[in-house]
Amino acid sequence: MNRYILFFGILFFATTACQKKDHLKSKNLWVETDSFKILLPEDFKNVESQGIDSYVGEITNKEINFIYEDGYYTNDSPSPLEVKGRNSFDGYYYTSFFNAVHIDEKLHKIFRDSVKLIGVVEPNQSFNYIVDCSTCNQVLELLFKKNTYFLPINLNPTQIKRASEFTFHQLKILNTEVAYLYTPKNKSEGTAGIYIKRSKDEFGYKALAISCQQWNESNSNLIEKALQSVQLKTNIVR
Repeated sequence: MNRYILFFGILFFATTACQKKDHLKSKNLWVETDSFKILLPEDFKNVESQGIDSYVGEITNKEINFIYEDGYYTNDSPSPLEVKGRNSFDGYYYTSFFNAVHIDEKLHKIFRDSVKLIGVVEPNQSFNYIVDCSTCNQVLELLFKKNTYFLPINLNPTQIKRASEFTFHQLKILNTEVAYLYTPKNKSEGTAGIYIKRSKDEFGYKALAISCQQWNESNSNLIEKALQSVQLKTNIVR
């Protein structure tokens, strides 16, 4: 008799657990905006705001807020040093690089995109720098025509410090230049988010930034999974 009671007791709790799991899973719904959708518990609602040059708003349940901005002037997210380094190279340092490798000035912009950024590292005496710079605080490791080069550059110390406070995860999204998720290294509090820079169109680069400032030990799992679920209207975050 006791065996039957034990068996049905285990079966009851197992069935209840599965039903509870399915119930919780069914409570996650897609919250849609004009440019993306995000998977969240059903009590989250989209509240649009009046933007000047961008599409802005927040998705909230009054306790956790996902603030978003989508437009051509969106650029206030924490960035990995690789992104800062690439932007610095494309905007300025490519000229000194191509001069050092003896590429004709007329071809600089043509060859610029063919230079691959391997990484951004701190200065090291063992590096064979392609140009001299005793005051530079970062080094770009570059690949060009199957050769590796070390190009010293200067990045804003505030940006370097800010990047060190986050963990970055690259997202694979079609038709984008840059896409990443960032989470704070401080597990107890901070801001998490994603940044997606679309491919260039006739007006420039349009980007989507979503951030949540309520990151803590109890909310971190929900926030990270929600950010990973984001799907653009034409592209999917995987």
